[in-house]
Amino acid sequence: MLKRTPSNSPFEVLNYKIGNKKYELLLRDFDTARYRRYWRTTEVYQKLKLELSKYINLASLSVYRLAYGIQAEEDLYARRASRDTDKPAVDRYLKELMSRFTSYQLALSEEANAISSNFQKDVLVSVLFNEKFDSKLDIGSLNPLSSEQEEGLMRAYRELGVLDEHTKEKIKDHVEVLNLSLRKVKQYISKKDKPKLEIRDLLPLPLFRRTQHIIDLSLKAESAKQKKTEPIHKYINMLQEFMDDKRLSIRSKTGEFLITKDEKEINIFDLSSGEKQLLILLTETLLQKQQPYIFLADEPEISLHIEWQAKVVSSIRSINPSSQVIVATHSPEIASEWSDNIIDMEDIVSA
Repeated sequence: MLKRTPSNSPFEVLNYKIGNKKYELLLRDFDTARYRRYWRTTEVYQKLKLELSKYINLASLSVYRLAYGIQAEEDLYARRASRDTDKPAVDRYLKELMSRFTSYQLALSEEANAISSNFQKDVLVSVLFNEKFDSKLDIGSLNPLSSEQEEGLMRAYRELGVLDEHTKEKIKDHVEVLNLSLRKVKQYISKKDKPKLEIRDLLPLPLFRRTQHIIDLSLKAESAKQKKTEPIHKYINMLQEFMDDKRLSIRSKTGEFLITKDEKEINIFDLSSGEKQLLILLTETLLQKQQPYIFLADEPEISLHIEWQAKVVSSIRSINPSSQVIVATHSPEIASEWSDNIIDMEDIVSA
């Protein structure tokens, strides 16, 4: 990358070179008199951005620059095709971003439902003859079912959607019968004066392995579902820490983002400018899906409260630990938090 001032122009430009391809970008904002030059610059920018995307995942965010009218070409085309031409650029971008969030949330819900379906299938299959359960029974390796295992069985039936009061009582009876059977059989094996055993004392024993198997299947399914939805929960909890005067949640049926205050729903477009900025920053980060990303943010502190500025970058890194965040900022709060990582552009752009 080389910064220079062409002899035929009063403006500095940046020359980028990727392989054999060269790109020239203006370093000055455009005005009406230089409109055509601006369009040539944005065209070059789009080509450069496309070329970089072949090598890295790149997310760039300059939300309030859009609000001030310095818009990328792709945004202007989107605006012409949109019915929301009367809305501020920030609101248009926020609407598009929340639509992507809803799609992402619904996709995660489908994946979680698939895990539940597989769990139900595995439980039904476990009822069938299985060498592991039905060919050999090692009494010495069996232990009474604990109260924790009983709770695990409750969770399994809750996951199956059949846990009611009657089923809870049946599960308690099931655990009691299995433990009584095991105790009698172990007494019979260990004592010389062997107690009398009836067939009903032996029949429950094969259910020990199946019961534990169902509990294990439930734990694995629960863990897999939590792993799927963990990014969403972290994102919501992170936003909730910032907006502690509101309640944030997701509509279970539609996957839409829901904000309420004093039990009244708040439209996202009625949020303050700082809240919109924060919502955009963290939602954009969430939609990176924890993939390696270079995240460029131009003055993310705009409209943010001082306390929010101090932790916004660390929040981005928490939601996507695989991201590299590059921030252009004038905020002492952001700079002081990352003082060891400050780079002066004059040190890397040659004159």
